[in-house]
Amino acid sequence: MRLIEPINSRATYYPAIESSADGLALVDELRVAVCMAANLCIQNEGKNLQTSWNDFAIDVWKLLLNVSKVSSRDHVALTAINFLTTLSTSMDHNLFAGHLMITHICQDIVIPIVRLRDEDEELFKVNYIEFIKRDMASDIHIRQRIACEILKGIATNY
Repeated sequence: MRLIEPINSRATYYPAIESSADGLALVDELRVAVCMAANLCIQNEGKNLQTSWNDFAIDVWKLLLNVSKVSSRDHVALTAINFLTTLSTSMDHNLFAGHLMITHICQDIVIPIVRLRDEDEELFKVNYIEFIKRDMASDIHIRQRIACEILKGIATNY
């Protein structure tokens, strides 16, 4: 299986489109779709896929560093983390090898996601019951749970 590469496959920011809120939402939905498609390729093809995910993983990592700080872009962040989690348990898990890589994952992805945001603290002050309900939800796509999933994925090989 050969993937078709776009003309500028390494571009992660498109200022002409992303300068407006609608454009940013559109590009983010495209990023989500691409990460989901890549995730499905890894899950379904696994050993048969003769593609190195190194460059794409680096681009997803850079994207994640930018979007994980903004709550309105949680869907992109969660999809990107889900892709990296799947990659960490695939044949290309060696991308996550090494002490420095695990340190970077913890510092750059896990800790910022697990840390309470200002809006979470505000919700706790205003309506602590709603905060607790939301925090206890069993949905896997909650930020804190998906951060734990990437650590579990890495722990399967290291």
